[in-house]
Amino acid sequence: EDEKACVVHFHYTENPFVDENYIQMAEDRKKFDYDTYARLTLGKWGLVGDIIYQNWDIKESSRGFEYYTGGSDFGFNNPSCFLLVGWLDNEAYVIDEVYERNLINYQFIGKVNEMLKRNNLNPSNLDTVYGDKAEPDRIQEFNEYGYNMVGGIKDVNAKINATKSVKLHISPKCVNTIKEIENYCYQRDKDGNAIDKPIKYNDHSMDALGYCVYGTVGILSPERSMPEKATIYGY
Repeated sequence: EDEKACVVHFHYTENPFVDENYIQMAEDRKKFDYDTYARLTLGKWGLVGDIIYQNWDIKESSRGFEYYTGGSDFGFNNPSCFLLVGWLDNEAYVIDEVYERNLINYQFIGKVNEMLKRNNLNPSNLDTVYGDKAEPDRIQEFNEYGYNMVGGIKDVNAKINATKSVKLHISPKCVNTIKEIENYCYQRDKDGNAIDKPIKYNDHSMDALGYCVYGTVGILSPERSMPEKATIYGY
């Protein structure tokens, strides 16, 4: 051991800026996945359930996109999330995100409009947006603002399988999506084996991504009729 080195250990209970919602989510986590709770919440070494997505990198397109879609997960105490996704050569690029708590729907739509504007887009430039179909009123309000939003599939494993089937690229500015995908894990059973069920924790971007990718390329998604030489849209 290096006598000049020391380990300084902190965790969330010693952070005066952590809000009550985070504390509650952190404490709830240990009920269903203590290993991950110990690592991510208490800052201890330990096992982590199998990471779900390995098919991604941090990268932006330098060639524009053939078309755009979007995915949205609604929340209030939990974050509302909207992902702008561009498609090129059958690969998905997460271009930008809105990820914020305590937004009522018209505020959320306003944030999404601002995000599109900084990417030189408007709602009509998106082919289809896929949202949580458990919130039909919120989907309808998006449509009233010019979005073509429909309810996304709720089957979690179907969303995961579709998302695993494409190459994902995530812009470095999508910090919340990167944070979630890095920690999106399968649960473990009592014997410590990963099971085919993701940990339901900080998965708002992952839900939005799953809605979008399945809606675009999933086995039951609407067929796309793209011309042989699709127009490449830049920013």
